[in-house]
Amino acid sequence: MVDASDHLPSEFTPVEEGMFEKAECGDCGAKKFENVRVWAHEHVRGTGHAVQLHYGYDVRDEHWESRLPYERVAEIEELRGSDRRKSTGS
Repeated sequence: MVDASDHLPSEFTPVEEGMFEKAECGDCGAKKFENVRVWAHEHVRGTGHAVQLHYGYDVRDEHWESRLPYERVAEIEELRGSDRRKSTGS
């Protein structure tokens, strides 16, 4: 059987970035999208309902940007620049 790691470059160093988290009660349908673990513990303790936790991660090589074409790097830098301007209020 072929393992996925057989297809990775030899210098692959994975980096994880959390993308989302969600808690959902299977009994009452309540949902939470922030601080899900704390909410789930409180909900289970208070109601006895079963809660499912879902986490999504973006996993990629730490050097993924160095392999992109120049045009894509420029596009990403432009988006990052606009995010920085928004966060600083410029």
